Amino acid sequence: MRPRSVIFDVYGQYLRHRGSEASLQQLSRLLGCFGILPATVRVTLTRMRSEGWLRSRRLGRSSLYALTDRATTLLNEGQSRIFHRRTAPWCGSWQMVVHPAAEASRRDRESVRRQLAWLGFAQLAADTWIAPDPRRADTLSSLPHRLPGAAVFSARSSGLAADRLLAARCWDLARIDAGYREFVQRHAPTPPVCEGPPGEGSRAFVERTRLVNEYRRFPFQDPDLPHELLPPSWAGHDAHALFLRLYQELREPAWSYVDAVLETSARDRTLPDDV
Repeated sequence: MRPRSVIFDVYGQYLRHRGSEASLQQLSRLLGCFGILPATVRVTLTRMRSEGWLRSRRLGRSSLYALTDRATTLLNEGQSRIFHRRTAPWCGSWQMVVHPAAEASRRDRESVRRQLAWLGFAQLAADTWIAPDPRRADTLSSLPHRLPGAAVFSARSSGLAADRLLAARCWDLARIDAGYREFVQRHAPTPPVCEGPPGEGSRAFVERTRLVNEYRRFPFQDPDLPHELLPPSWAGHDAHALFLRLYQELREPAWSYVDAVLETSARDRTLPDDV
């Protein structure tokens, strides 16, 4: 696991529920569980601060690092995509984003692709992206701001059969389904570390962080299609249920370890509803 990814996961799953602030020494101890050296932690924090993801302040001889508003927004979006799945029936409408990609540089086109893929859109044509909707109104309203020149429309096809063909054309559902099946096969046979002798808390913290780090790749691949558009026996449902179960089973020992490192007072150790 890359130090940068671990830092985002630690802030996203833990530190933002504890004031979003931690010292260099505390972060070094937490990342040390993954074999990441303190010097690497320091360099990574400095880079993330210069990129606008973290801010820092001095408190005595310690440096404290906290999330910026930009980072908090990113983590909130990621939390929603990772932990929540569509349950409501589909209204049959598609959202279409038209963006003049041909006029942009290669780097900008790749940035557009990543942003829209994260939001659940797939490329239908060179300048056109689609996603089944309704999507969050705040996400849609922010698209023209995020992607200058973008236009957002709603549309319908000729019917459900055409919708399913469109979904199969725009997303590699077989590959995504295979990825979910691999996740289930890898994690279902082995129960997580939930309790035990001293040291199990740090193991639970590592396992829980690795679990999130592995599972969060799926929102980049899976647009969370309505069940009306999914193939039969979609493994994503089982994979998501397994992920949530393991995440919850590791919750208390992992949080106990993090709170011990942060020296959180007993009155502040209430566990957040972090799913």
